[in-house]
Amino acid sequence: MTSNEHTSSTQTPFETDNLLTSADIARMAQVRPSAVSNWRSRDNKHFPQPVESRDGRPLFAYDDVATWLKANDIAFKDTRLEQAAWSFFDQWRGKSDPVTMASILLWAACLASRAQDSDTAKGDWSALLDASGTATADEILTRCRNLAHSLVEHNAKIQEDNGGNSTLSLALADPKELKLLESAKLAELLTFVDTLVTRGKETTNRLCSLILETSIVRQGRMSGALGRPNSPASALLAKLAVSHLEARISGGKENVSVYDSACGILEDCLRFHELVTEGNRSTPAVIFHCADNDADGAAIAARRFILAETGNSTAEIVVGDSLATDPYPSVRSDVVMMEPPFGLRFNPDSADARWRYGLPSRFDSSILWVEDALAHLAQNGRAFVVTSAKPLCGSGESAIRRALIAAGCVEAIIALPARLYIDTAIHTYLWVLSAPDKIRDTVTMISIGDRSSAFESEGEAPSWMRAPLQWFARDAQFHAANPFAANALRDLHIVTRTVRSIDILGMEQVSLLPSDWLLRAQRDPEEIIRMYQKNLDDIESSAETIIEAVRAVKEFASQPLDSRGANLLQLGDIATIRTGSMLVQREEETSEDIITLRHVREGILPSTGPQAATPQDEKSNDRITEPGDILLTTIGEIRSMVDTTGGHRVDRRINIVHADKPQWDPEYVALMLEGSWNTALLQGSGVRHVRPARLEVPALPLEQQHRIAALVSARQTFNIQAEALGRLLDTVADAARYGAAIGNVEISTGKEER
Repeated sequence: MTSNEHTSSTQTPFETDNLLTSADIARMAQVRPSAVSNWRSRDNKHFPQPVESRDGRPLFAYDDVATWLKANDIAFKDTRLEQAAWSFFDQWRGKSDPVTMASILLWAACLASRAQDSDTAKGDWSALLDASGTATADEILTRCRNLAHSLVEHNAKIQEDNGGNSTLSLALADPKELKLLESAKLAELLTFVDTLVTRGKETTNRLCSLILETSIVRQGRMSGALGRPNSPASALLAKLAVSHLEARISGGKENVSVYDSACGILEDCLRFHELVTEGNRSTPAVIFHCADNDADGAAIAARRFILAETGNSTAEIVVGDSLATDPYPSVRSDVVMMEPPFGLRFNPDSADARWRYGLPSRFDSSILWVEDALAHLAQNGRAFVVTSAKPLCGSGESAIRRALIAAGCVEAIIALPARLYIDTAIHTYLWVLSAPDKIRDTVTMISIGDRSSAFESEGEAPSWMRAPLQWFARDAQFHAANPFAANALRDLHIVTRTVRSIDILGMEQVSLLPSDWLLRAQRDPEEIIRMYQKNLDDIESSAETIIEAVRAVKEFASQPLDSRGANLLQLGDIATIRTGSMLVQREEETSEDIITLRHVREGILPSTGPQAATPQDEKSNDRITEPGDILLTTIGEIRSMVDTTGGHRVDRRINIVHADKPQWDPEYVALMLEGSWNTALLQGSGVRHVRPARLEVPALPLEQQHRIAALVSARQTFNIQAEALGRLLDTVADAARYGAAIGNVEISTGKEER
């Protein structure tokens, strides 16, 4: 279809089929995807069957799932409106990049929402909708540009320019990808956002944020660098900032200034505004001074601000490199919040007044964000800056850290969990900063991450920090981007210690890593004794399997293996090779009954039980393994394993190999596929690979195959026992370190014989 053609859509917004994936059901019922897999696999649960399949994923009818959840007394959120909005957007975008198309959606929603603010614009919007059914793409875009121009002009007349008009201009500027849309797509988009706006501006903002968040999460590391809606990290920064305002600025303020020179999609600022105006009778006007080097991210930020309907608050968003050129040299803010990019390479200008505490190495200049925050901080304000570990402990930044501590600028450092951000798995740290304070002589070290269990507290966090930190420890998991991250955010606890500045300054290389200052937790000797006995029992109870494994090795060695003259057969000649049917984009989000690349490479089947093939599986072309099928990957390396139980769905990057004749032992074939002669067949300048059908298997008699397969089983037994022995040795080491008495130890009564 060309841009001059138009075909009206037969689909009306919010009249789509409400189809759910397993991940959607998990979010709906607020459970892990593994729970949904268990519901599906248990016959006595009578879970609804899929109604169709898309990209190898089964889809379920919303009404069927809701009825089942009610019948089983499982609480769930009514997500029909959200699901319908996402379903329409997902189908409308087709194969286009979801984040790019979400940005276009936000642009159209801003246009539709702002058009409701004046009678003239409202009439122009209605005329635009009426014409979109027959107009060309160019004609639709011209009408959109004219409407945007009139809205910006109208806004300039009714308010003084404090940045708000430039933000509206940025929000309503054409997305560069807009010109690629056909007239039919444009008409569908305009109709969709018109339907959104008729449901109210709050609903419009909520659904647009949901679509943006889902798009970012599905892209994962490809699009998470600018933040995402509903981010637990952004919520923590905003809660800390609001808590400090309430504690330190008595009576409130008429105007609150916020600075963020790496604002991304504006999540920190929007969460702050939501919290600072929540239930506040004297709602302050918030002035946001923002910047970002990413033009697309800044445009999304502007559109989100317009849709959020922030009342008398204003935002100015500058597009540009804020470290190269200070976007707001005269601004001193009550609150500074930043979640800047990690591992920044930048050659700073030594004449820039912001770098008063020193210049880092140009190979990693991330600590400059800390200095930029301090340069824009009001006397009684607080700054909250997230960085990686490097600015806290790198040798190139030691002099800067020394200057910051000496000036009394660092109030606290908070160690956060790994996997807090969807674009990286590294551990991150939150700097809590103030303007220089000569009286401050301590730094509060806090850990609220997955490493906290290694430490114990000595003292408490400052009172104004406690509620936000407790919220994060308790509820951050519910805002995770995926189940894998949710697991990393589960069961967090807070560990605190106040450290004297003089002790930190006494180090040759100043370190601000909390792990260097927190007190190491003392292991309970009784717990060590219990773990030692358990590990010992595990080894002793499996002694018979070791004996069987040794016997298998001896039996193999007692008879010769004569493979002279054995034919080499290609796998394609002896087996049926199929690819799996499941599209797995992020393994941590995958249902636990699906075999992924990780399972094959580690040689471990999924923890959930197998499921039987159903007529729905056959209808949707889901390929279910049979007992004895070999699972094979030849991407980068050759790895294979045998599915002994069958009944699993399989990642489409994995080959399902089924021997055509009974004269093949699957364990033997799997071992031969990993042979060095097959590894030599891997080719490719990037990721090496080989066609599975080309792999070669020596054709030994079945009896000899069984003998070799017995050795494979023995190897697995030895590996399991080696891991068990490793756990026992770890416990022995703990006993030596923490003074536990293990084994048959005589306990002295302390009385001496006379």
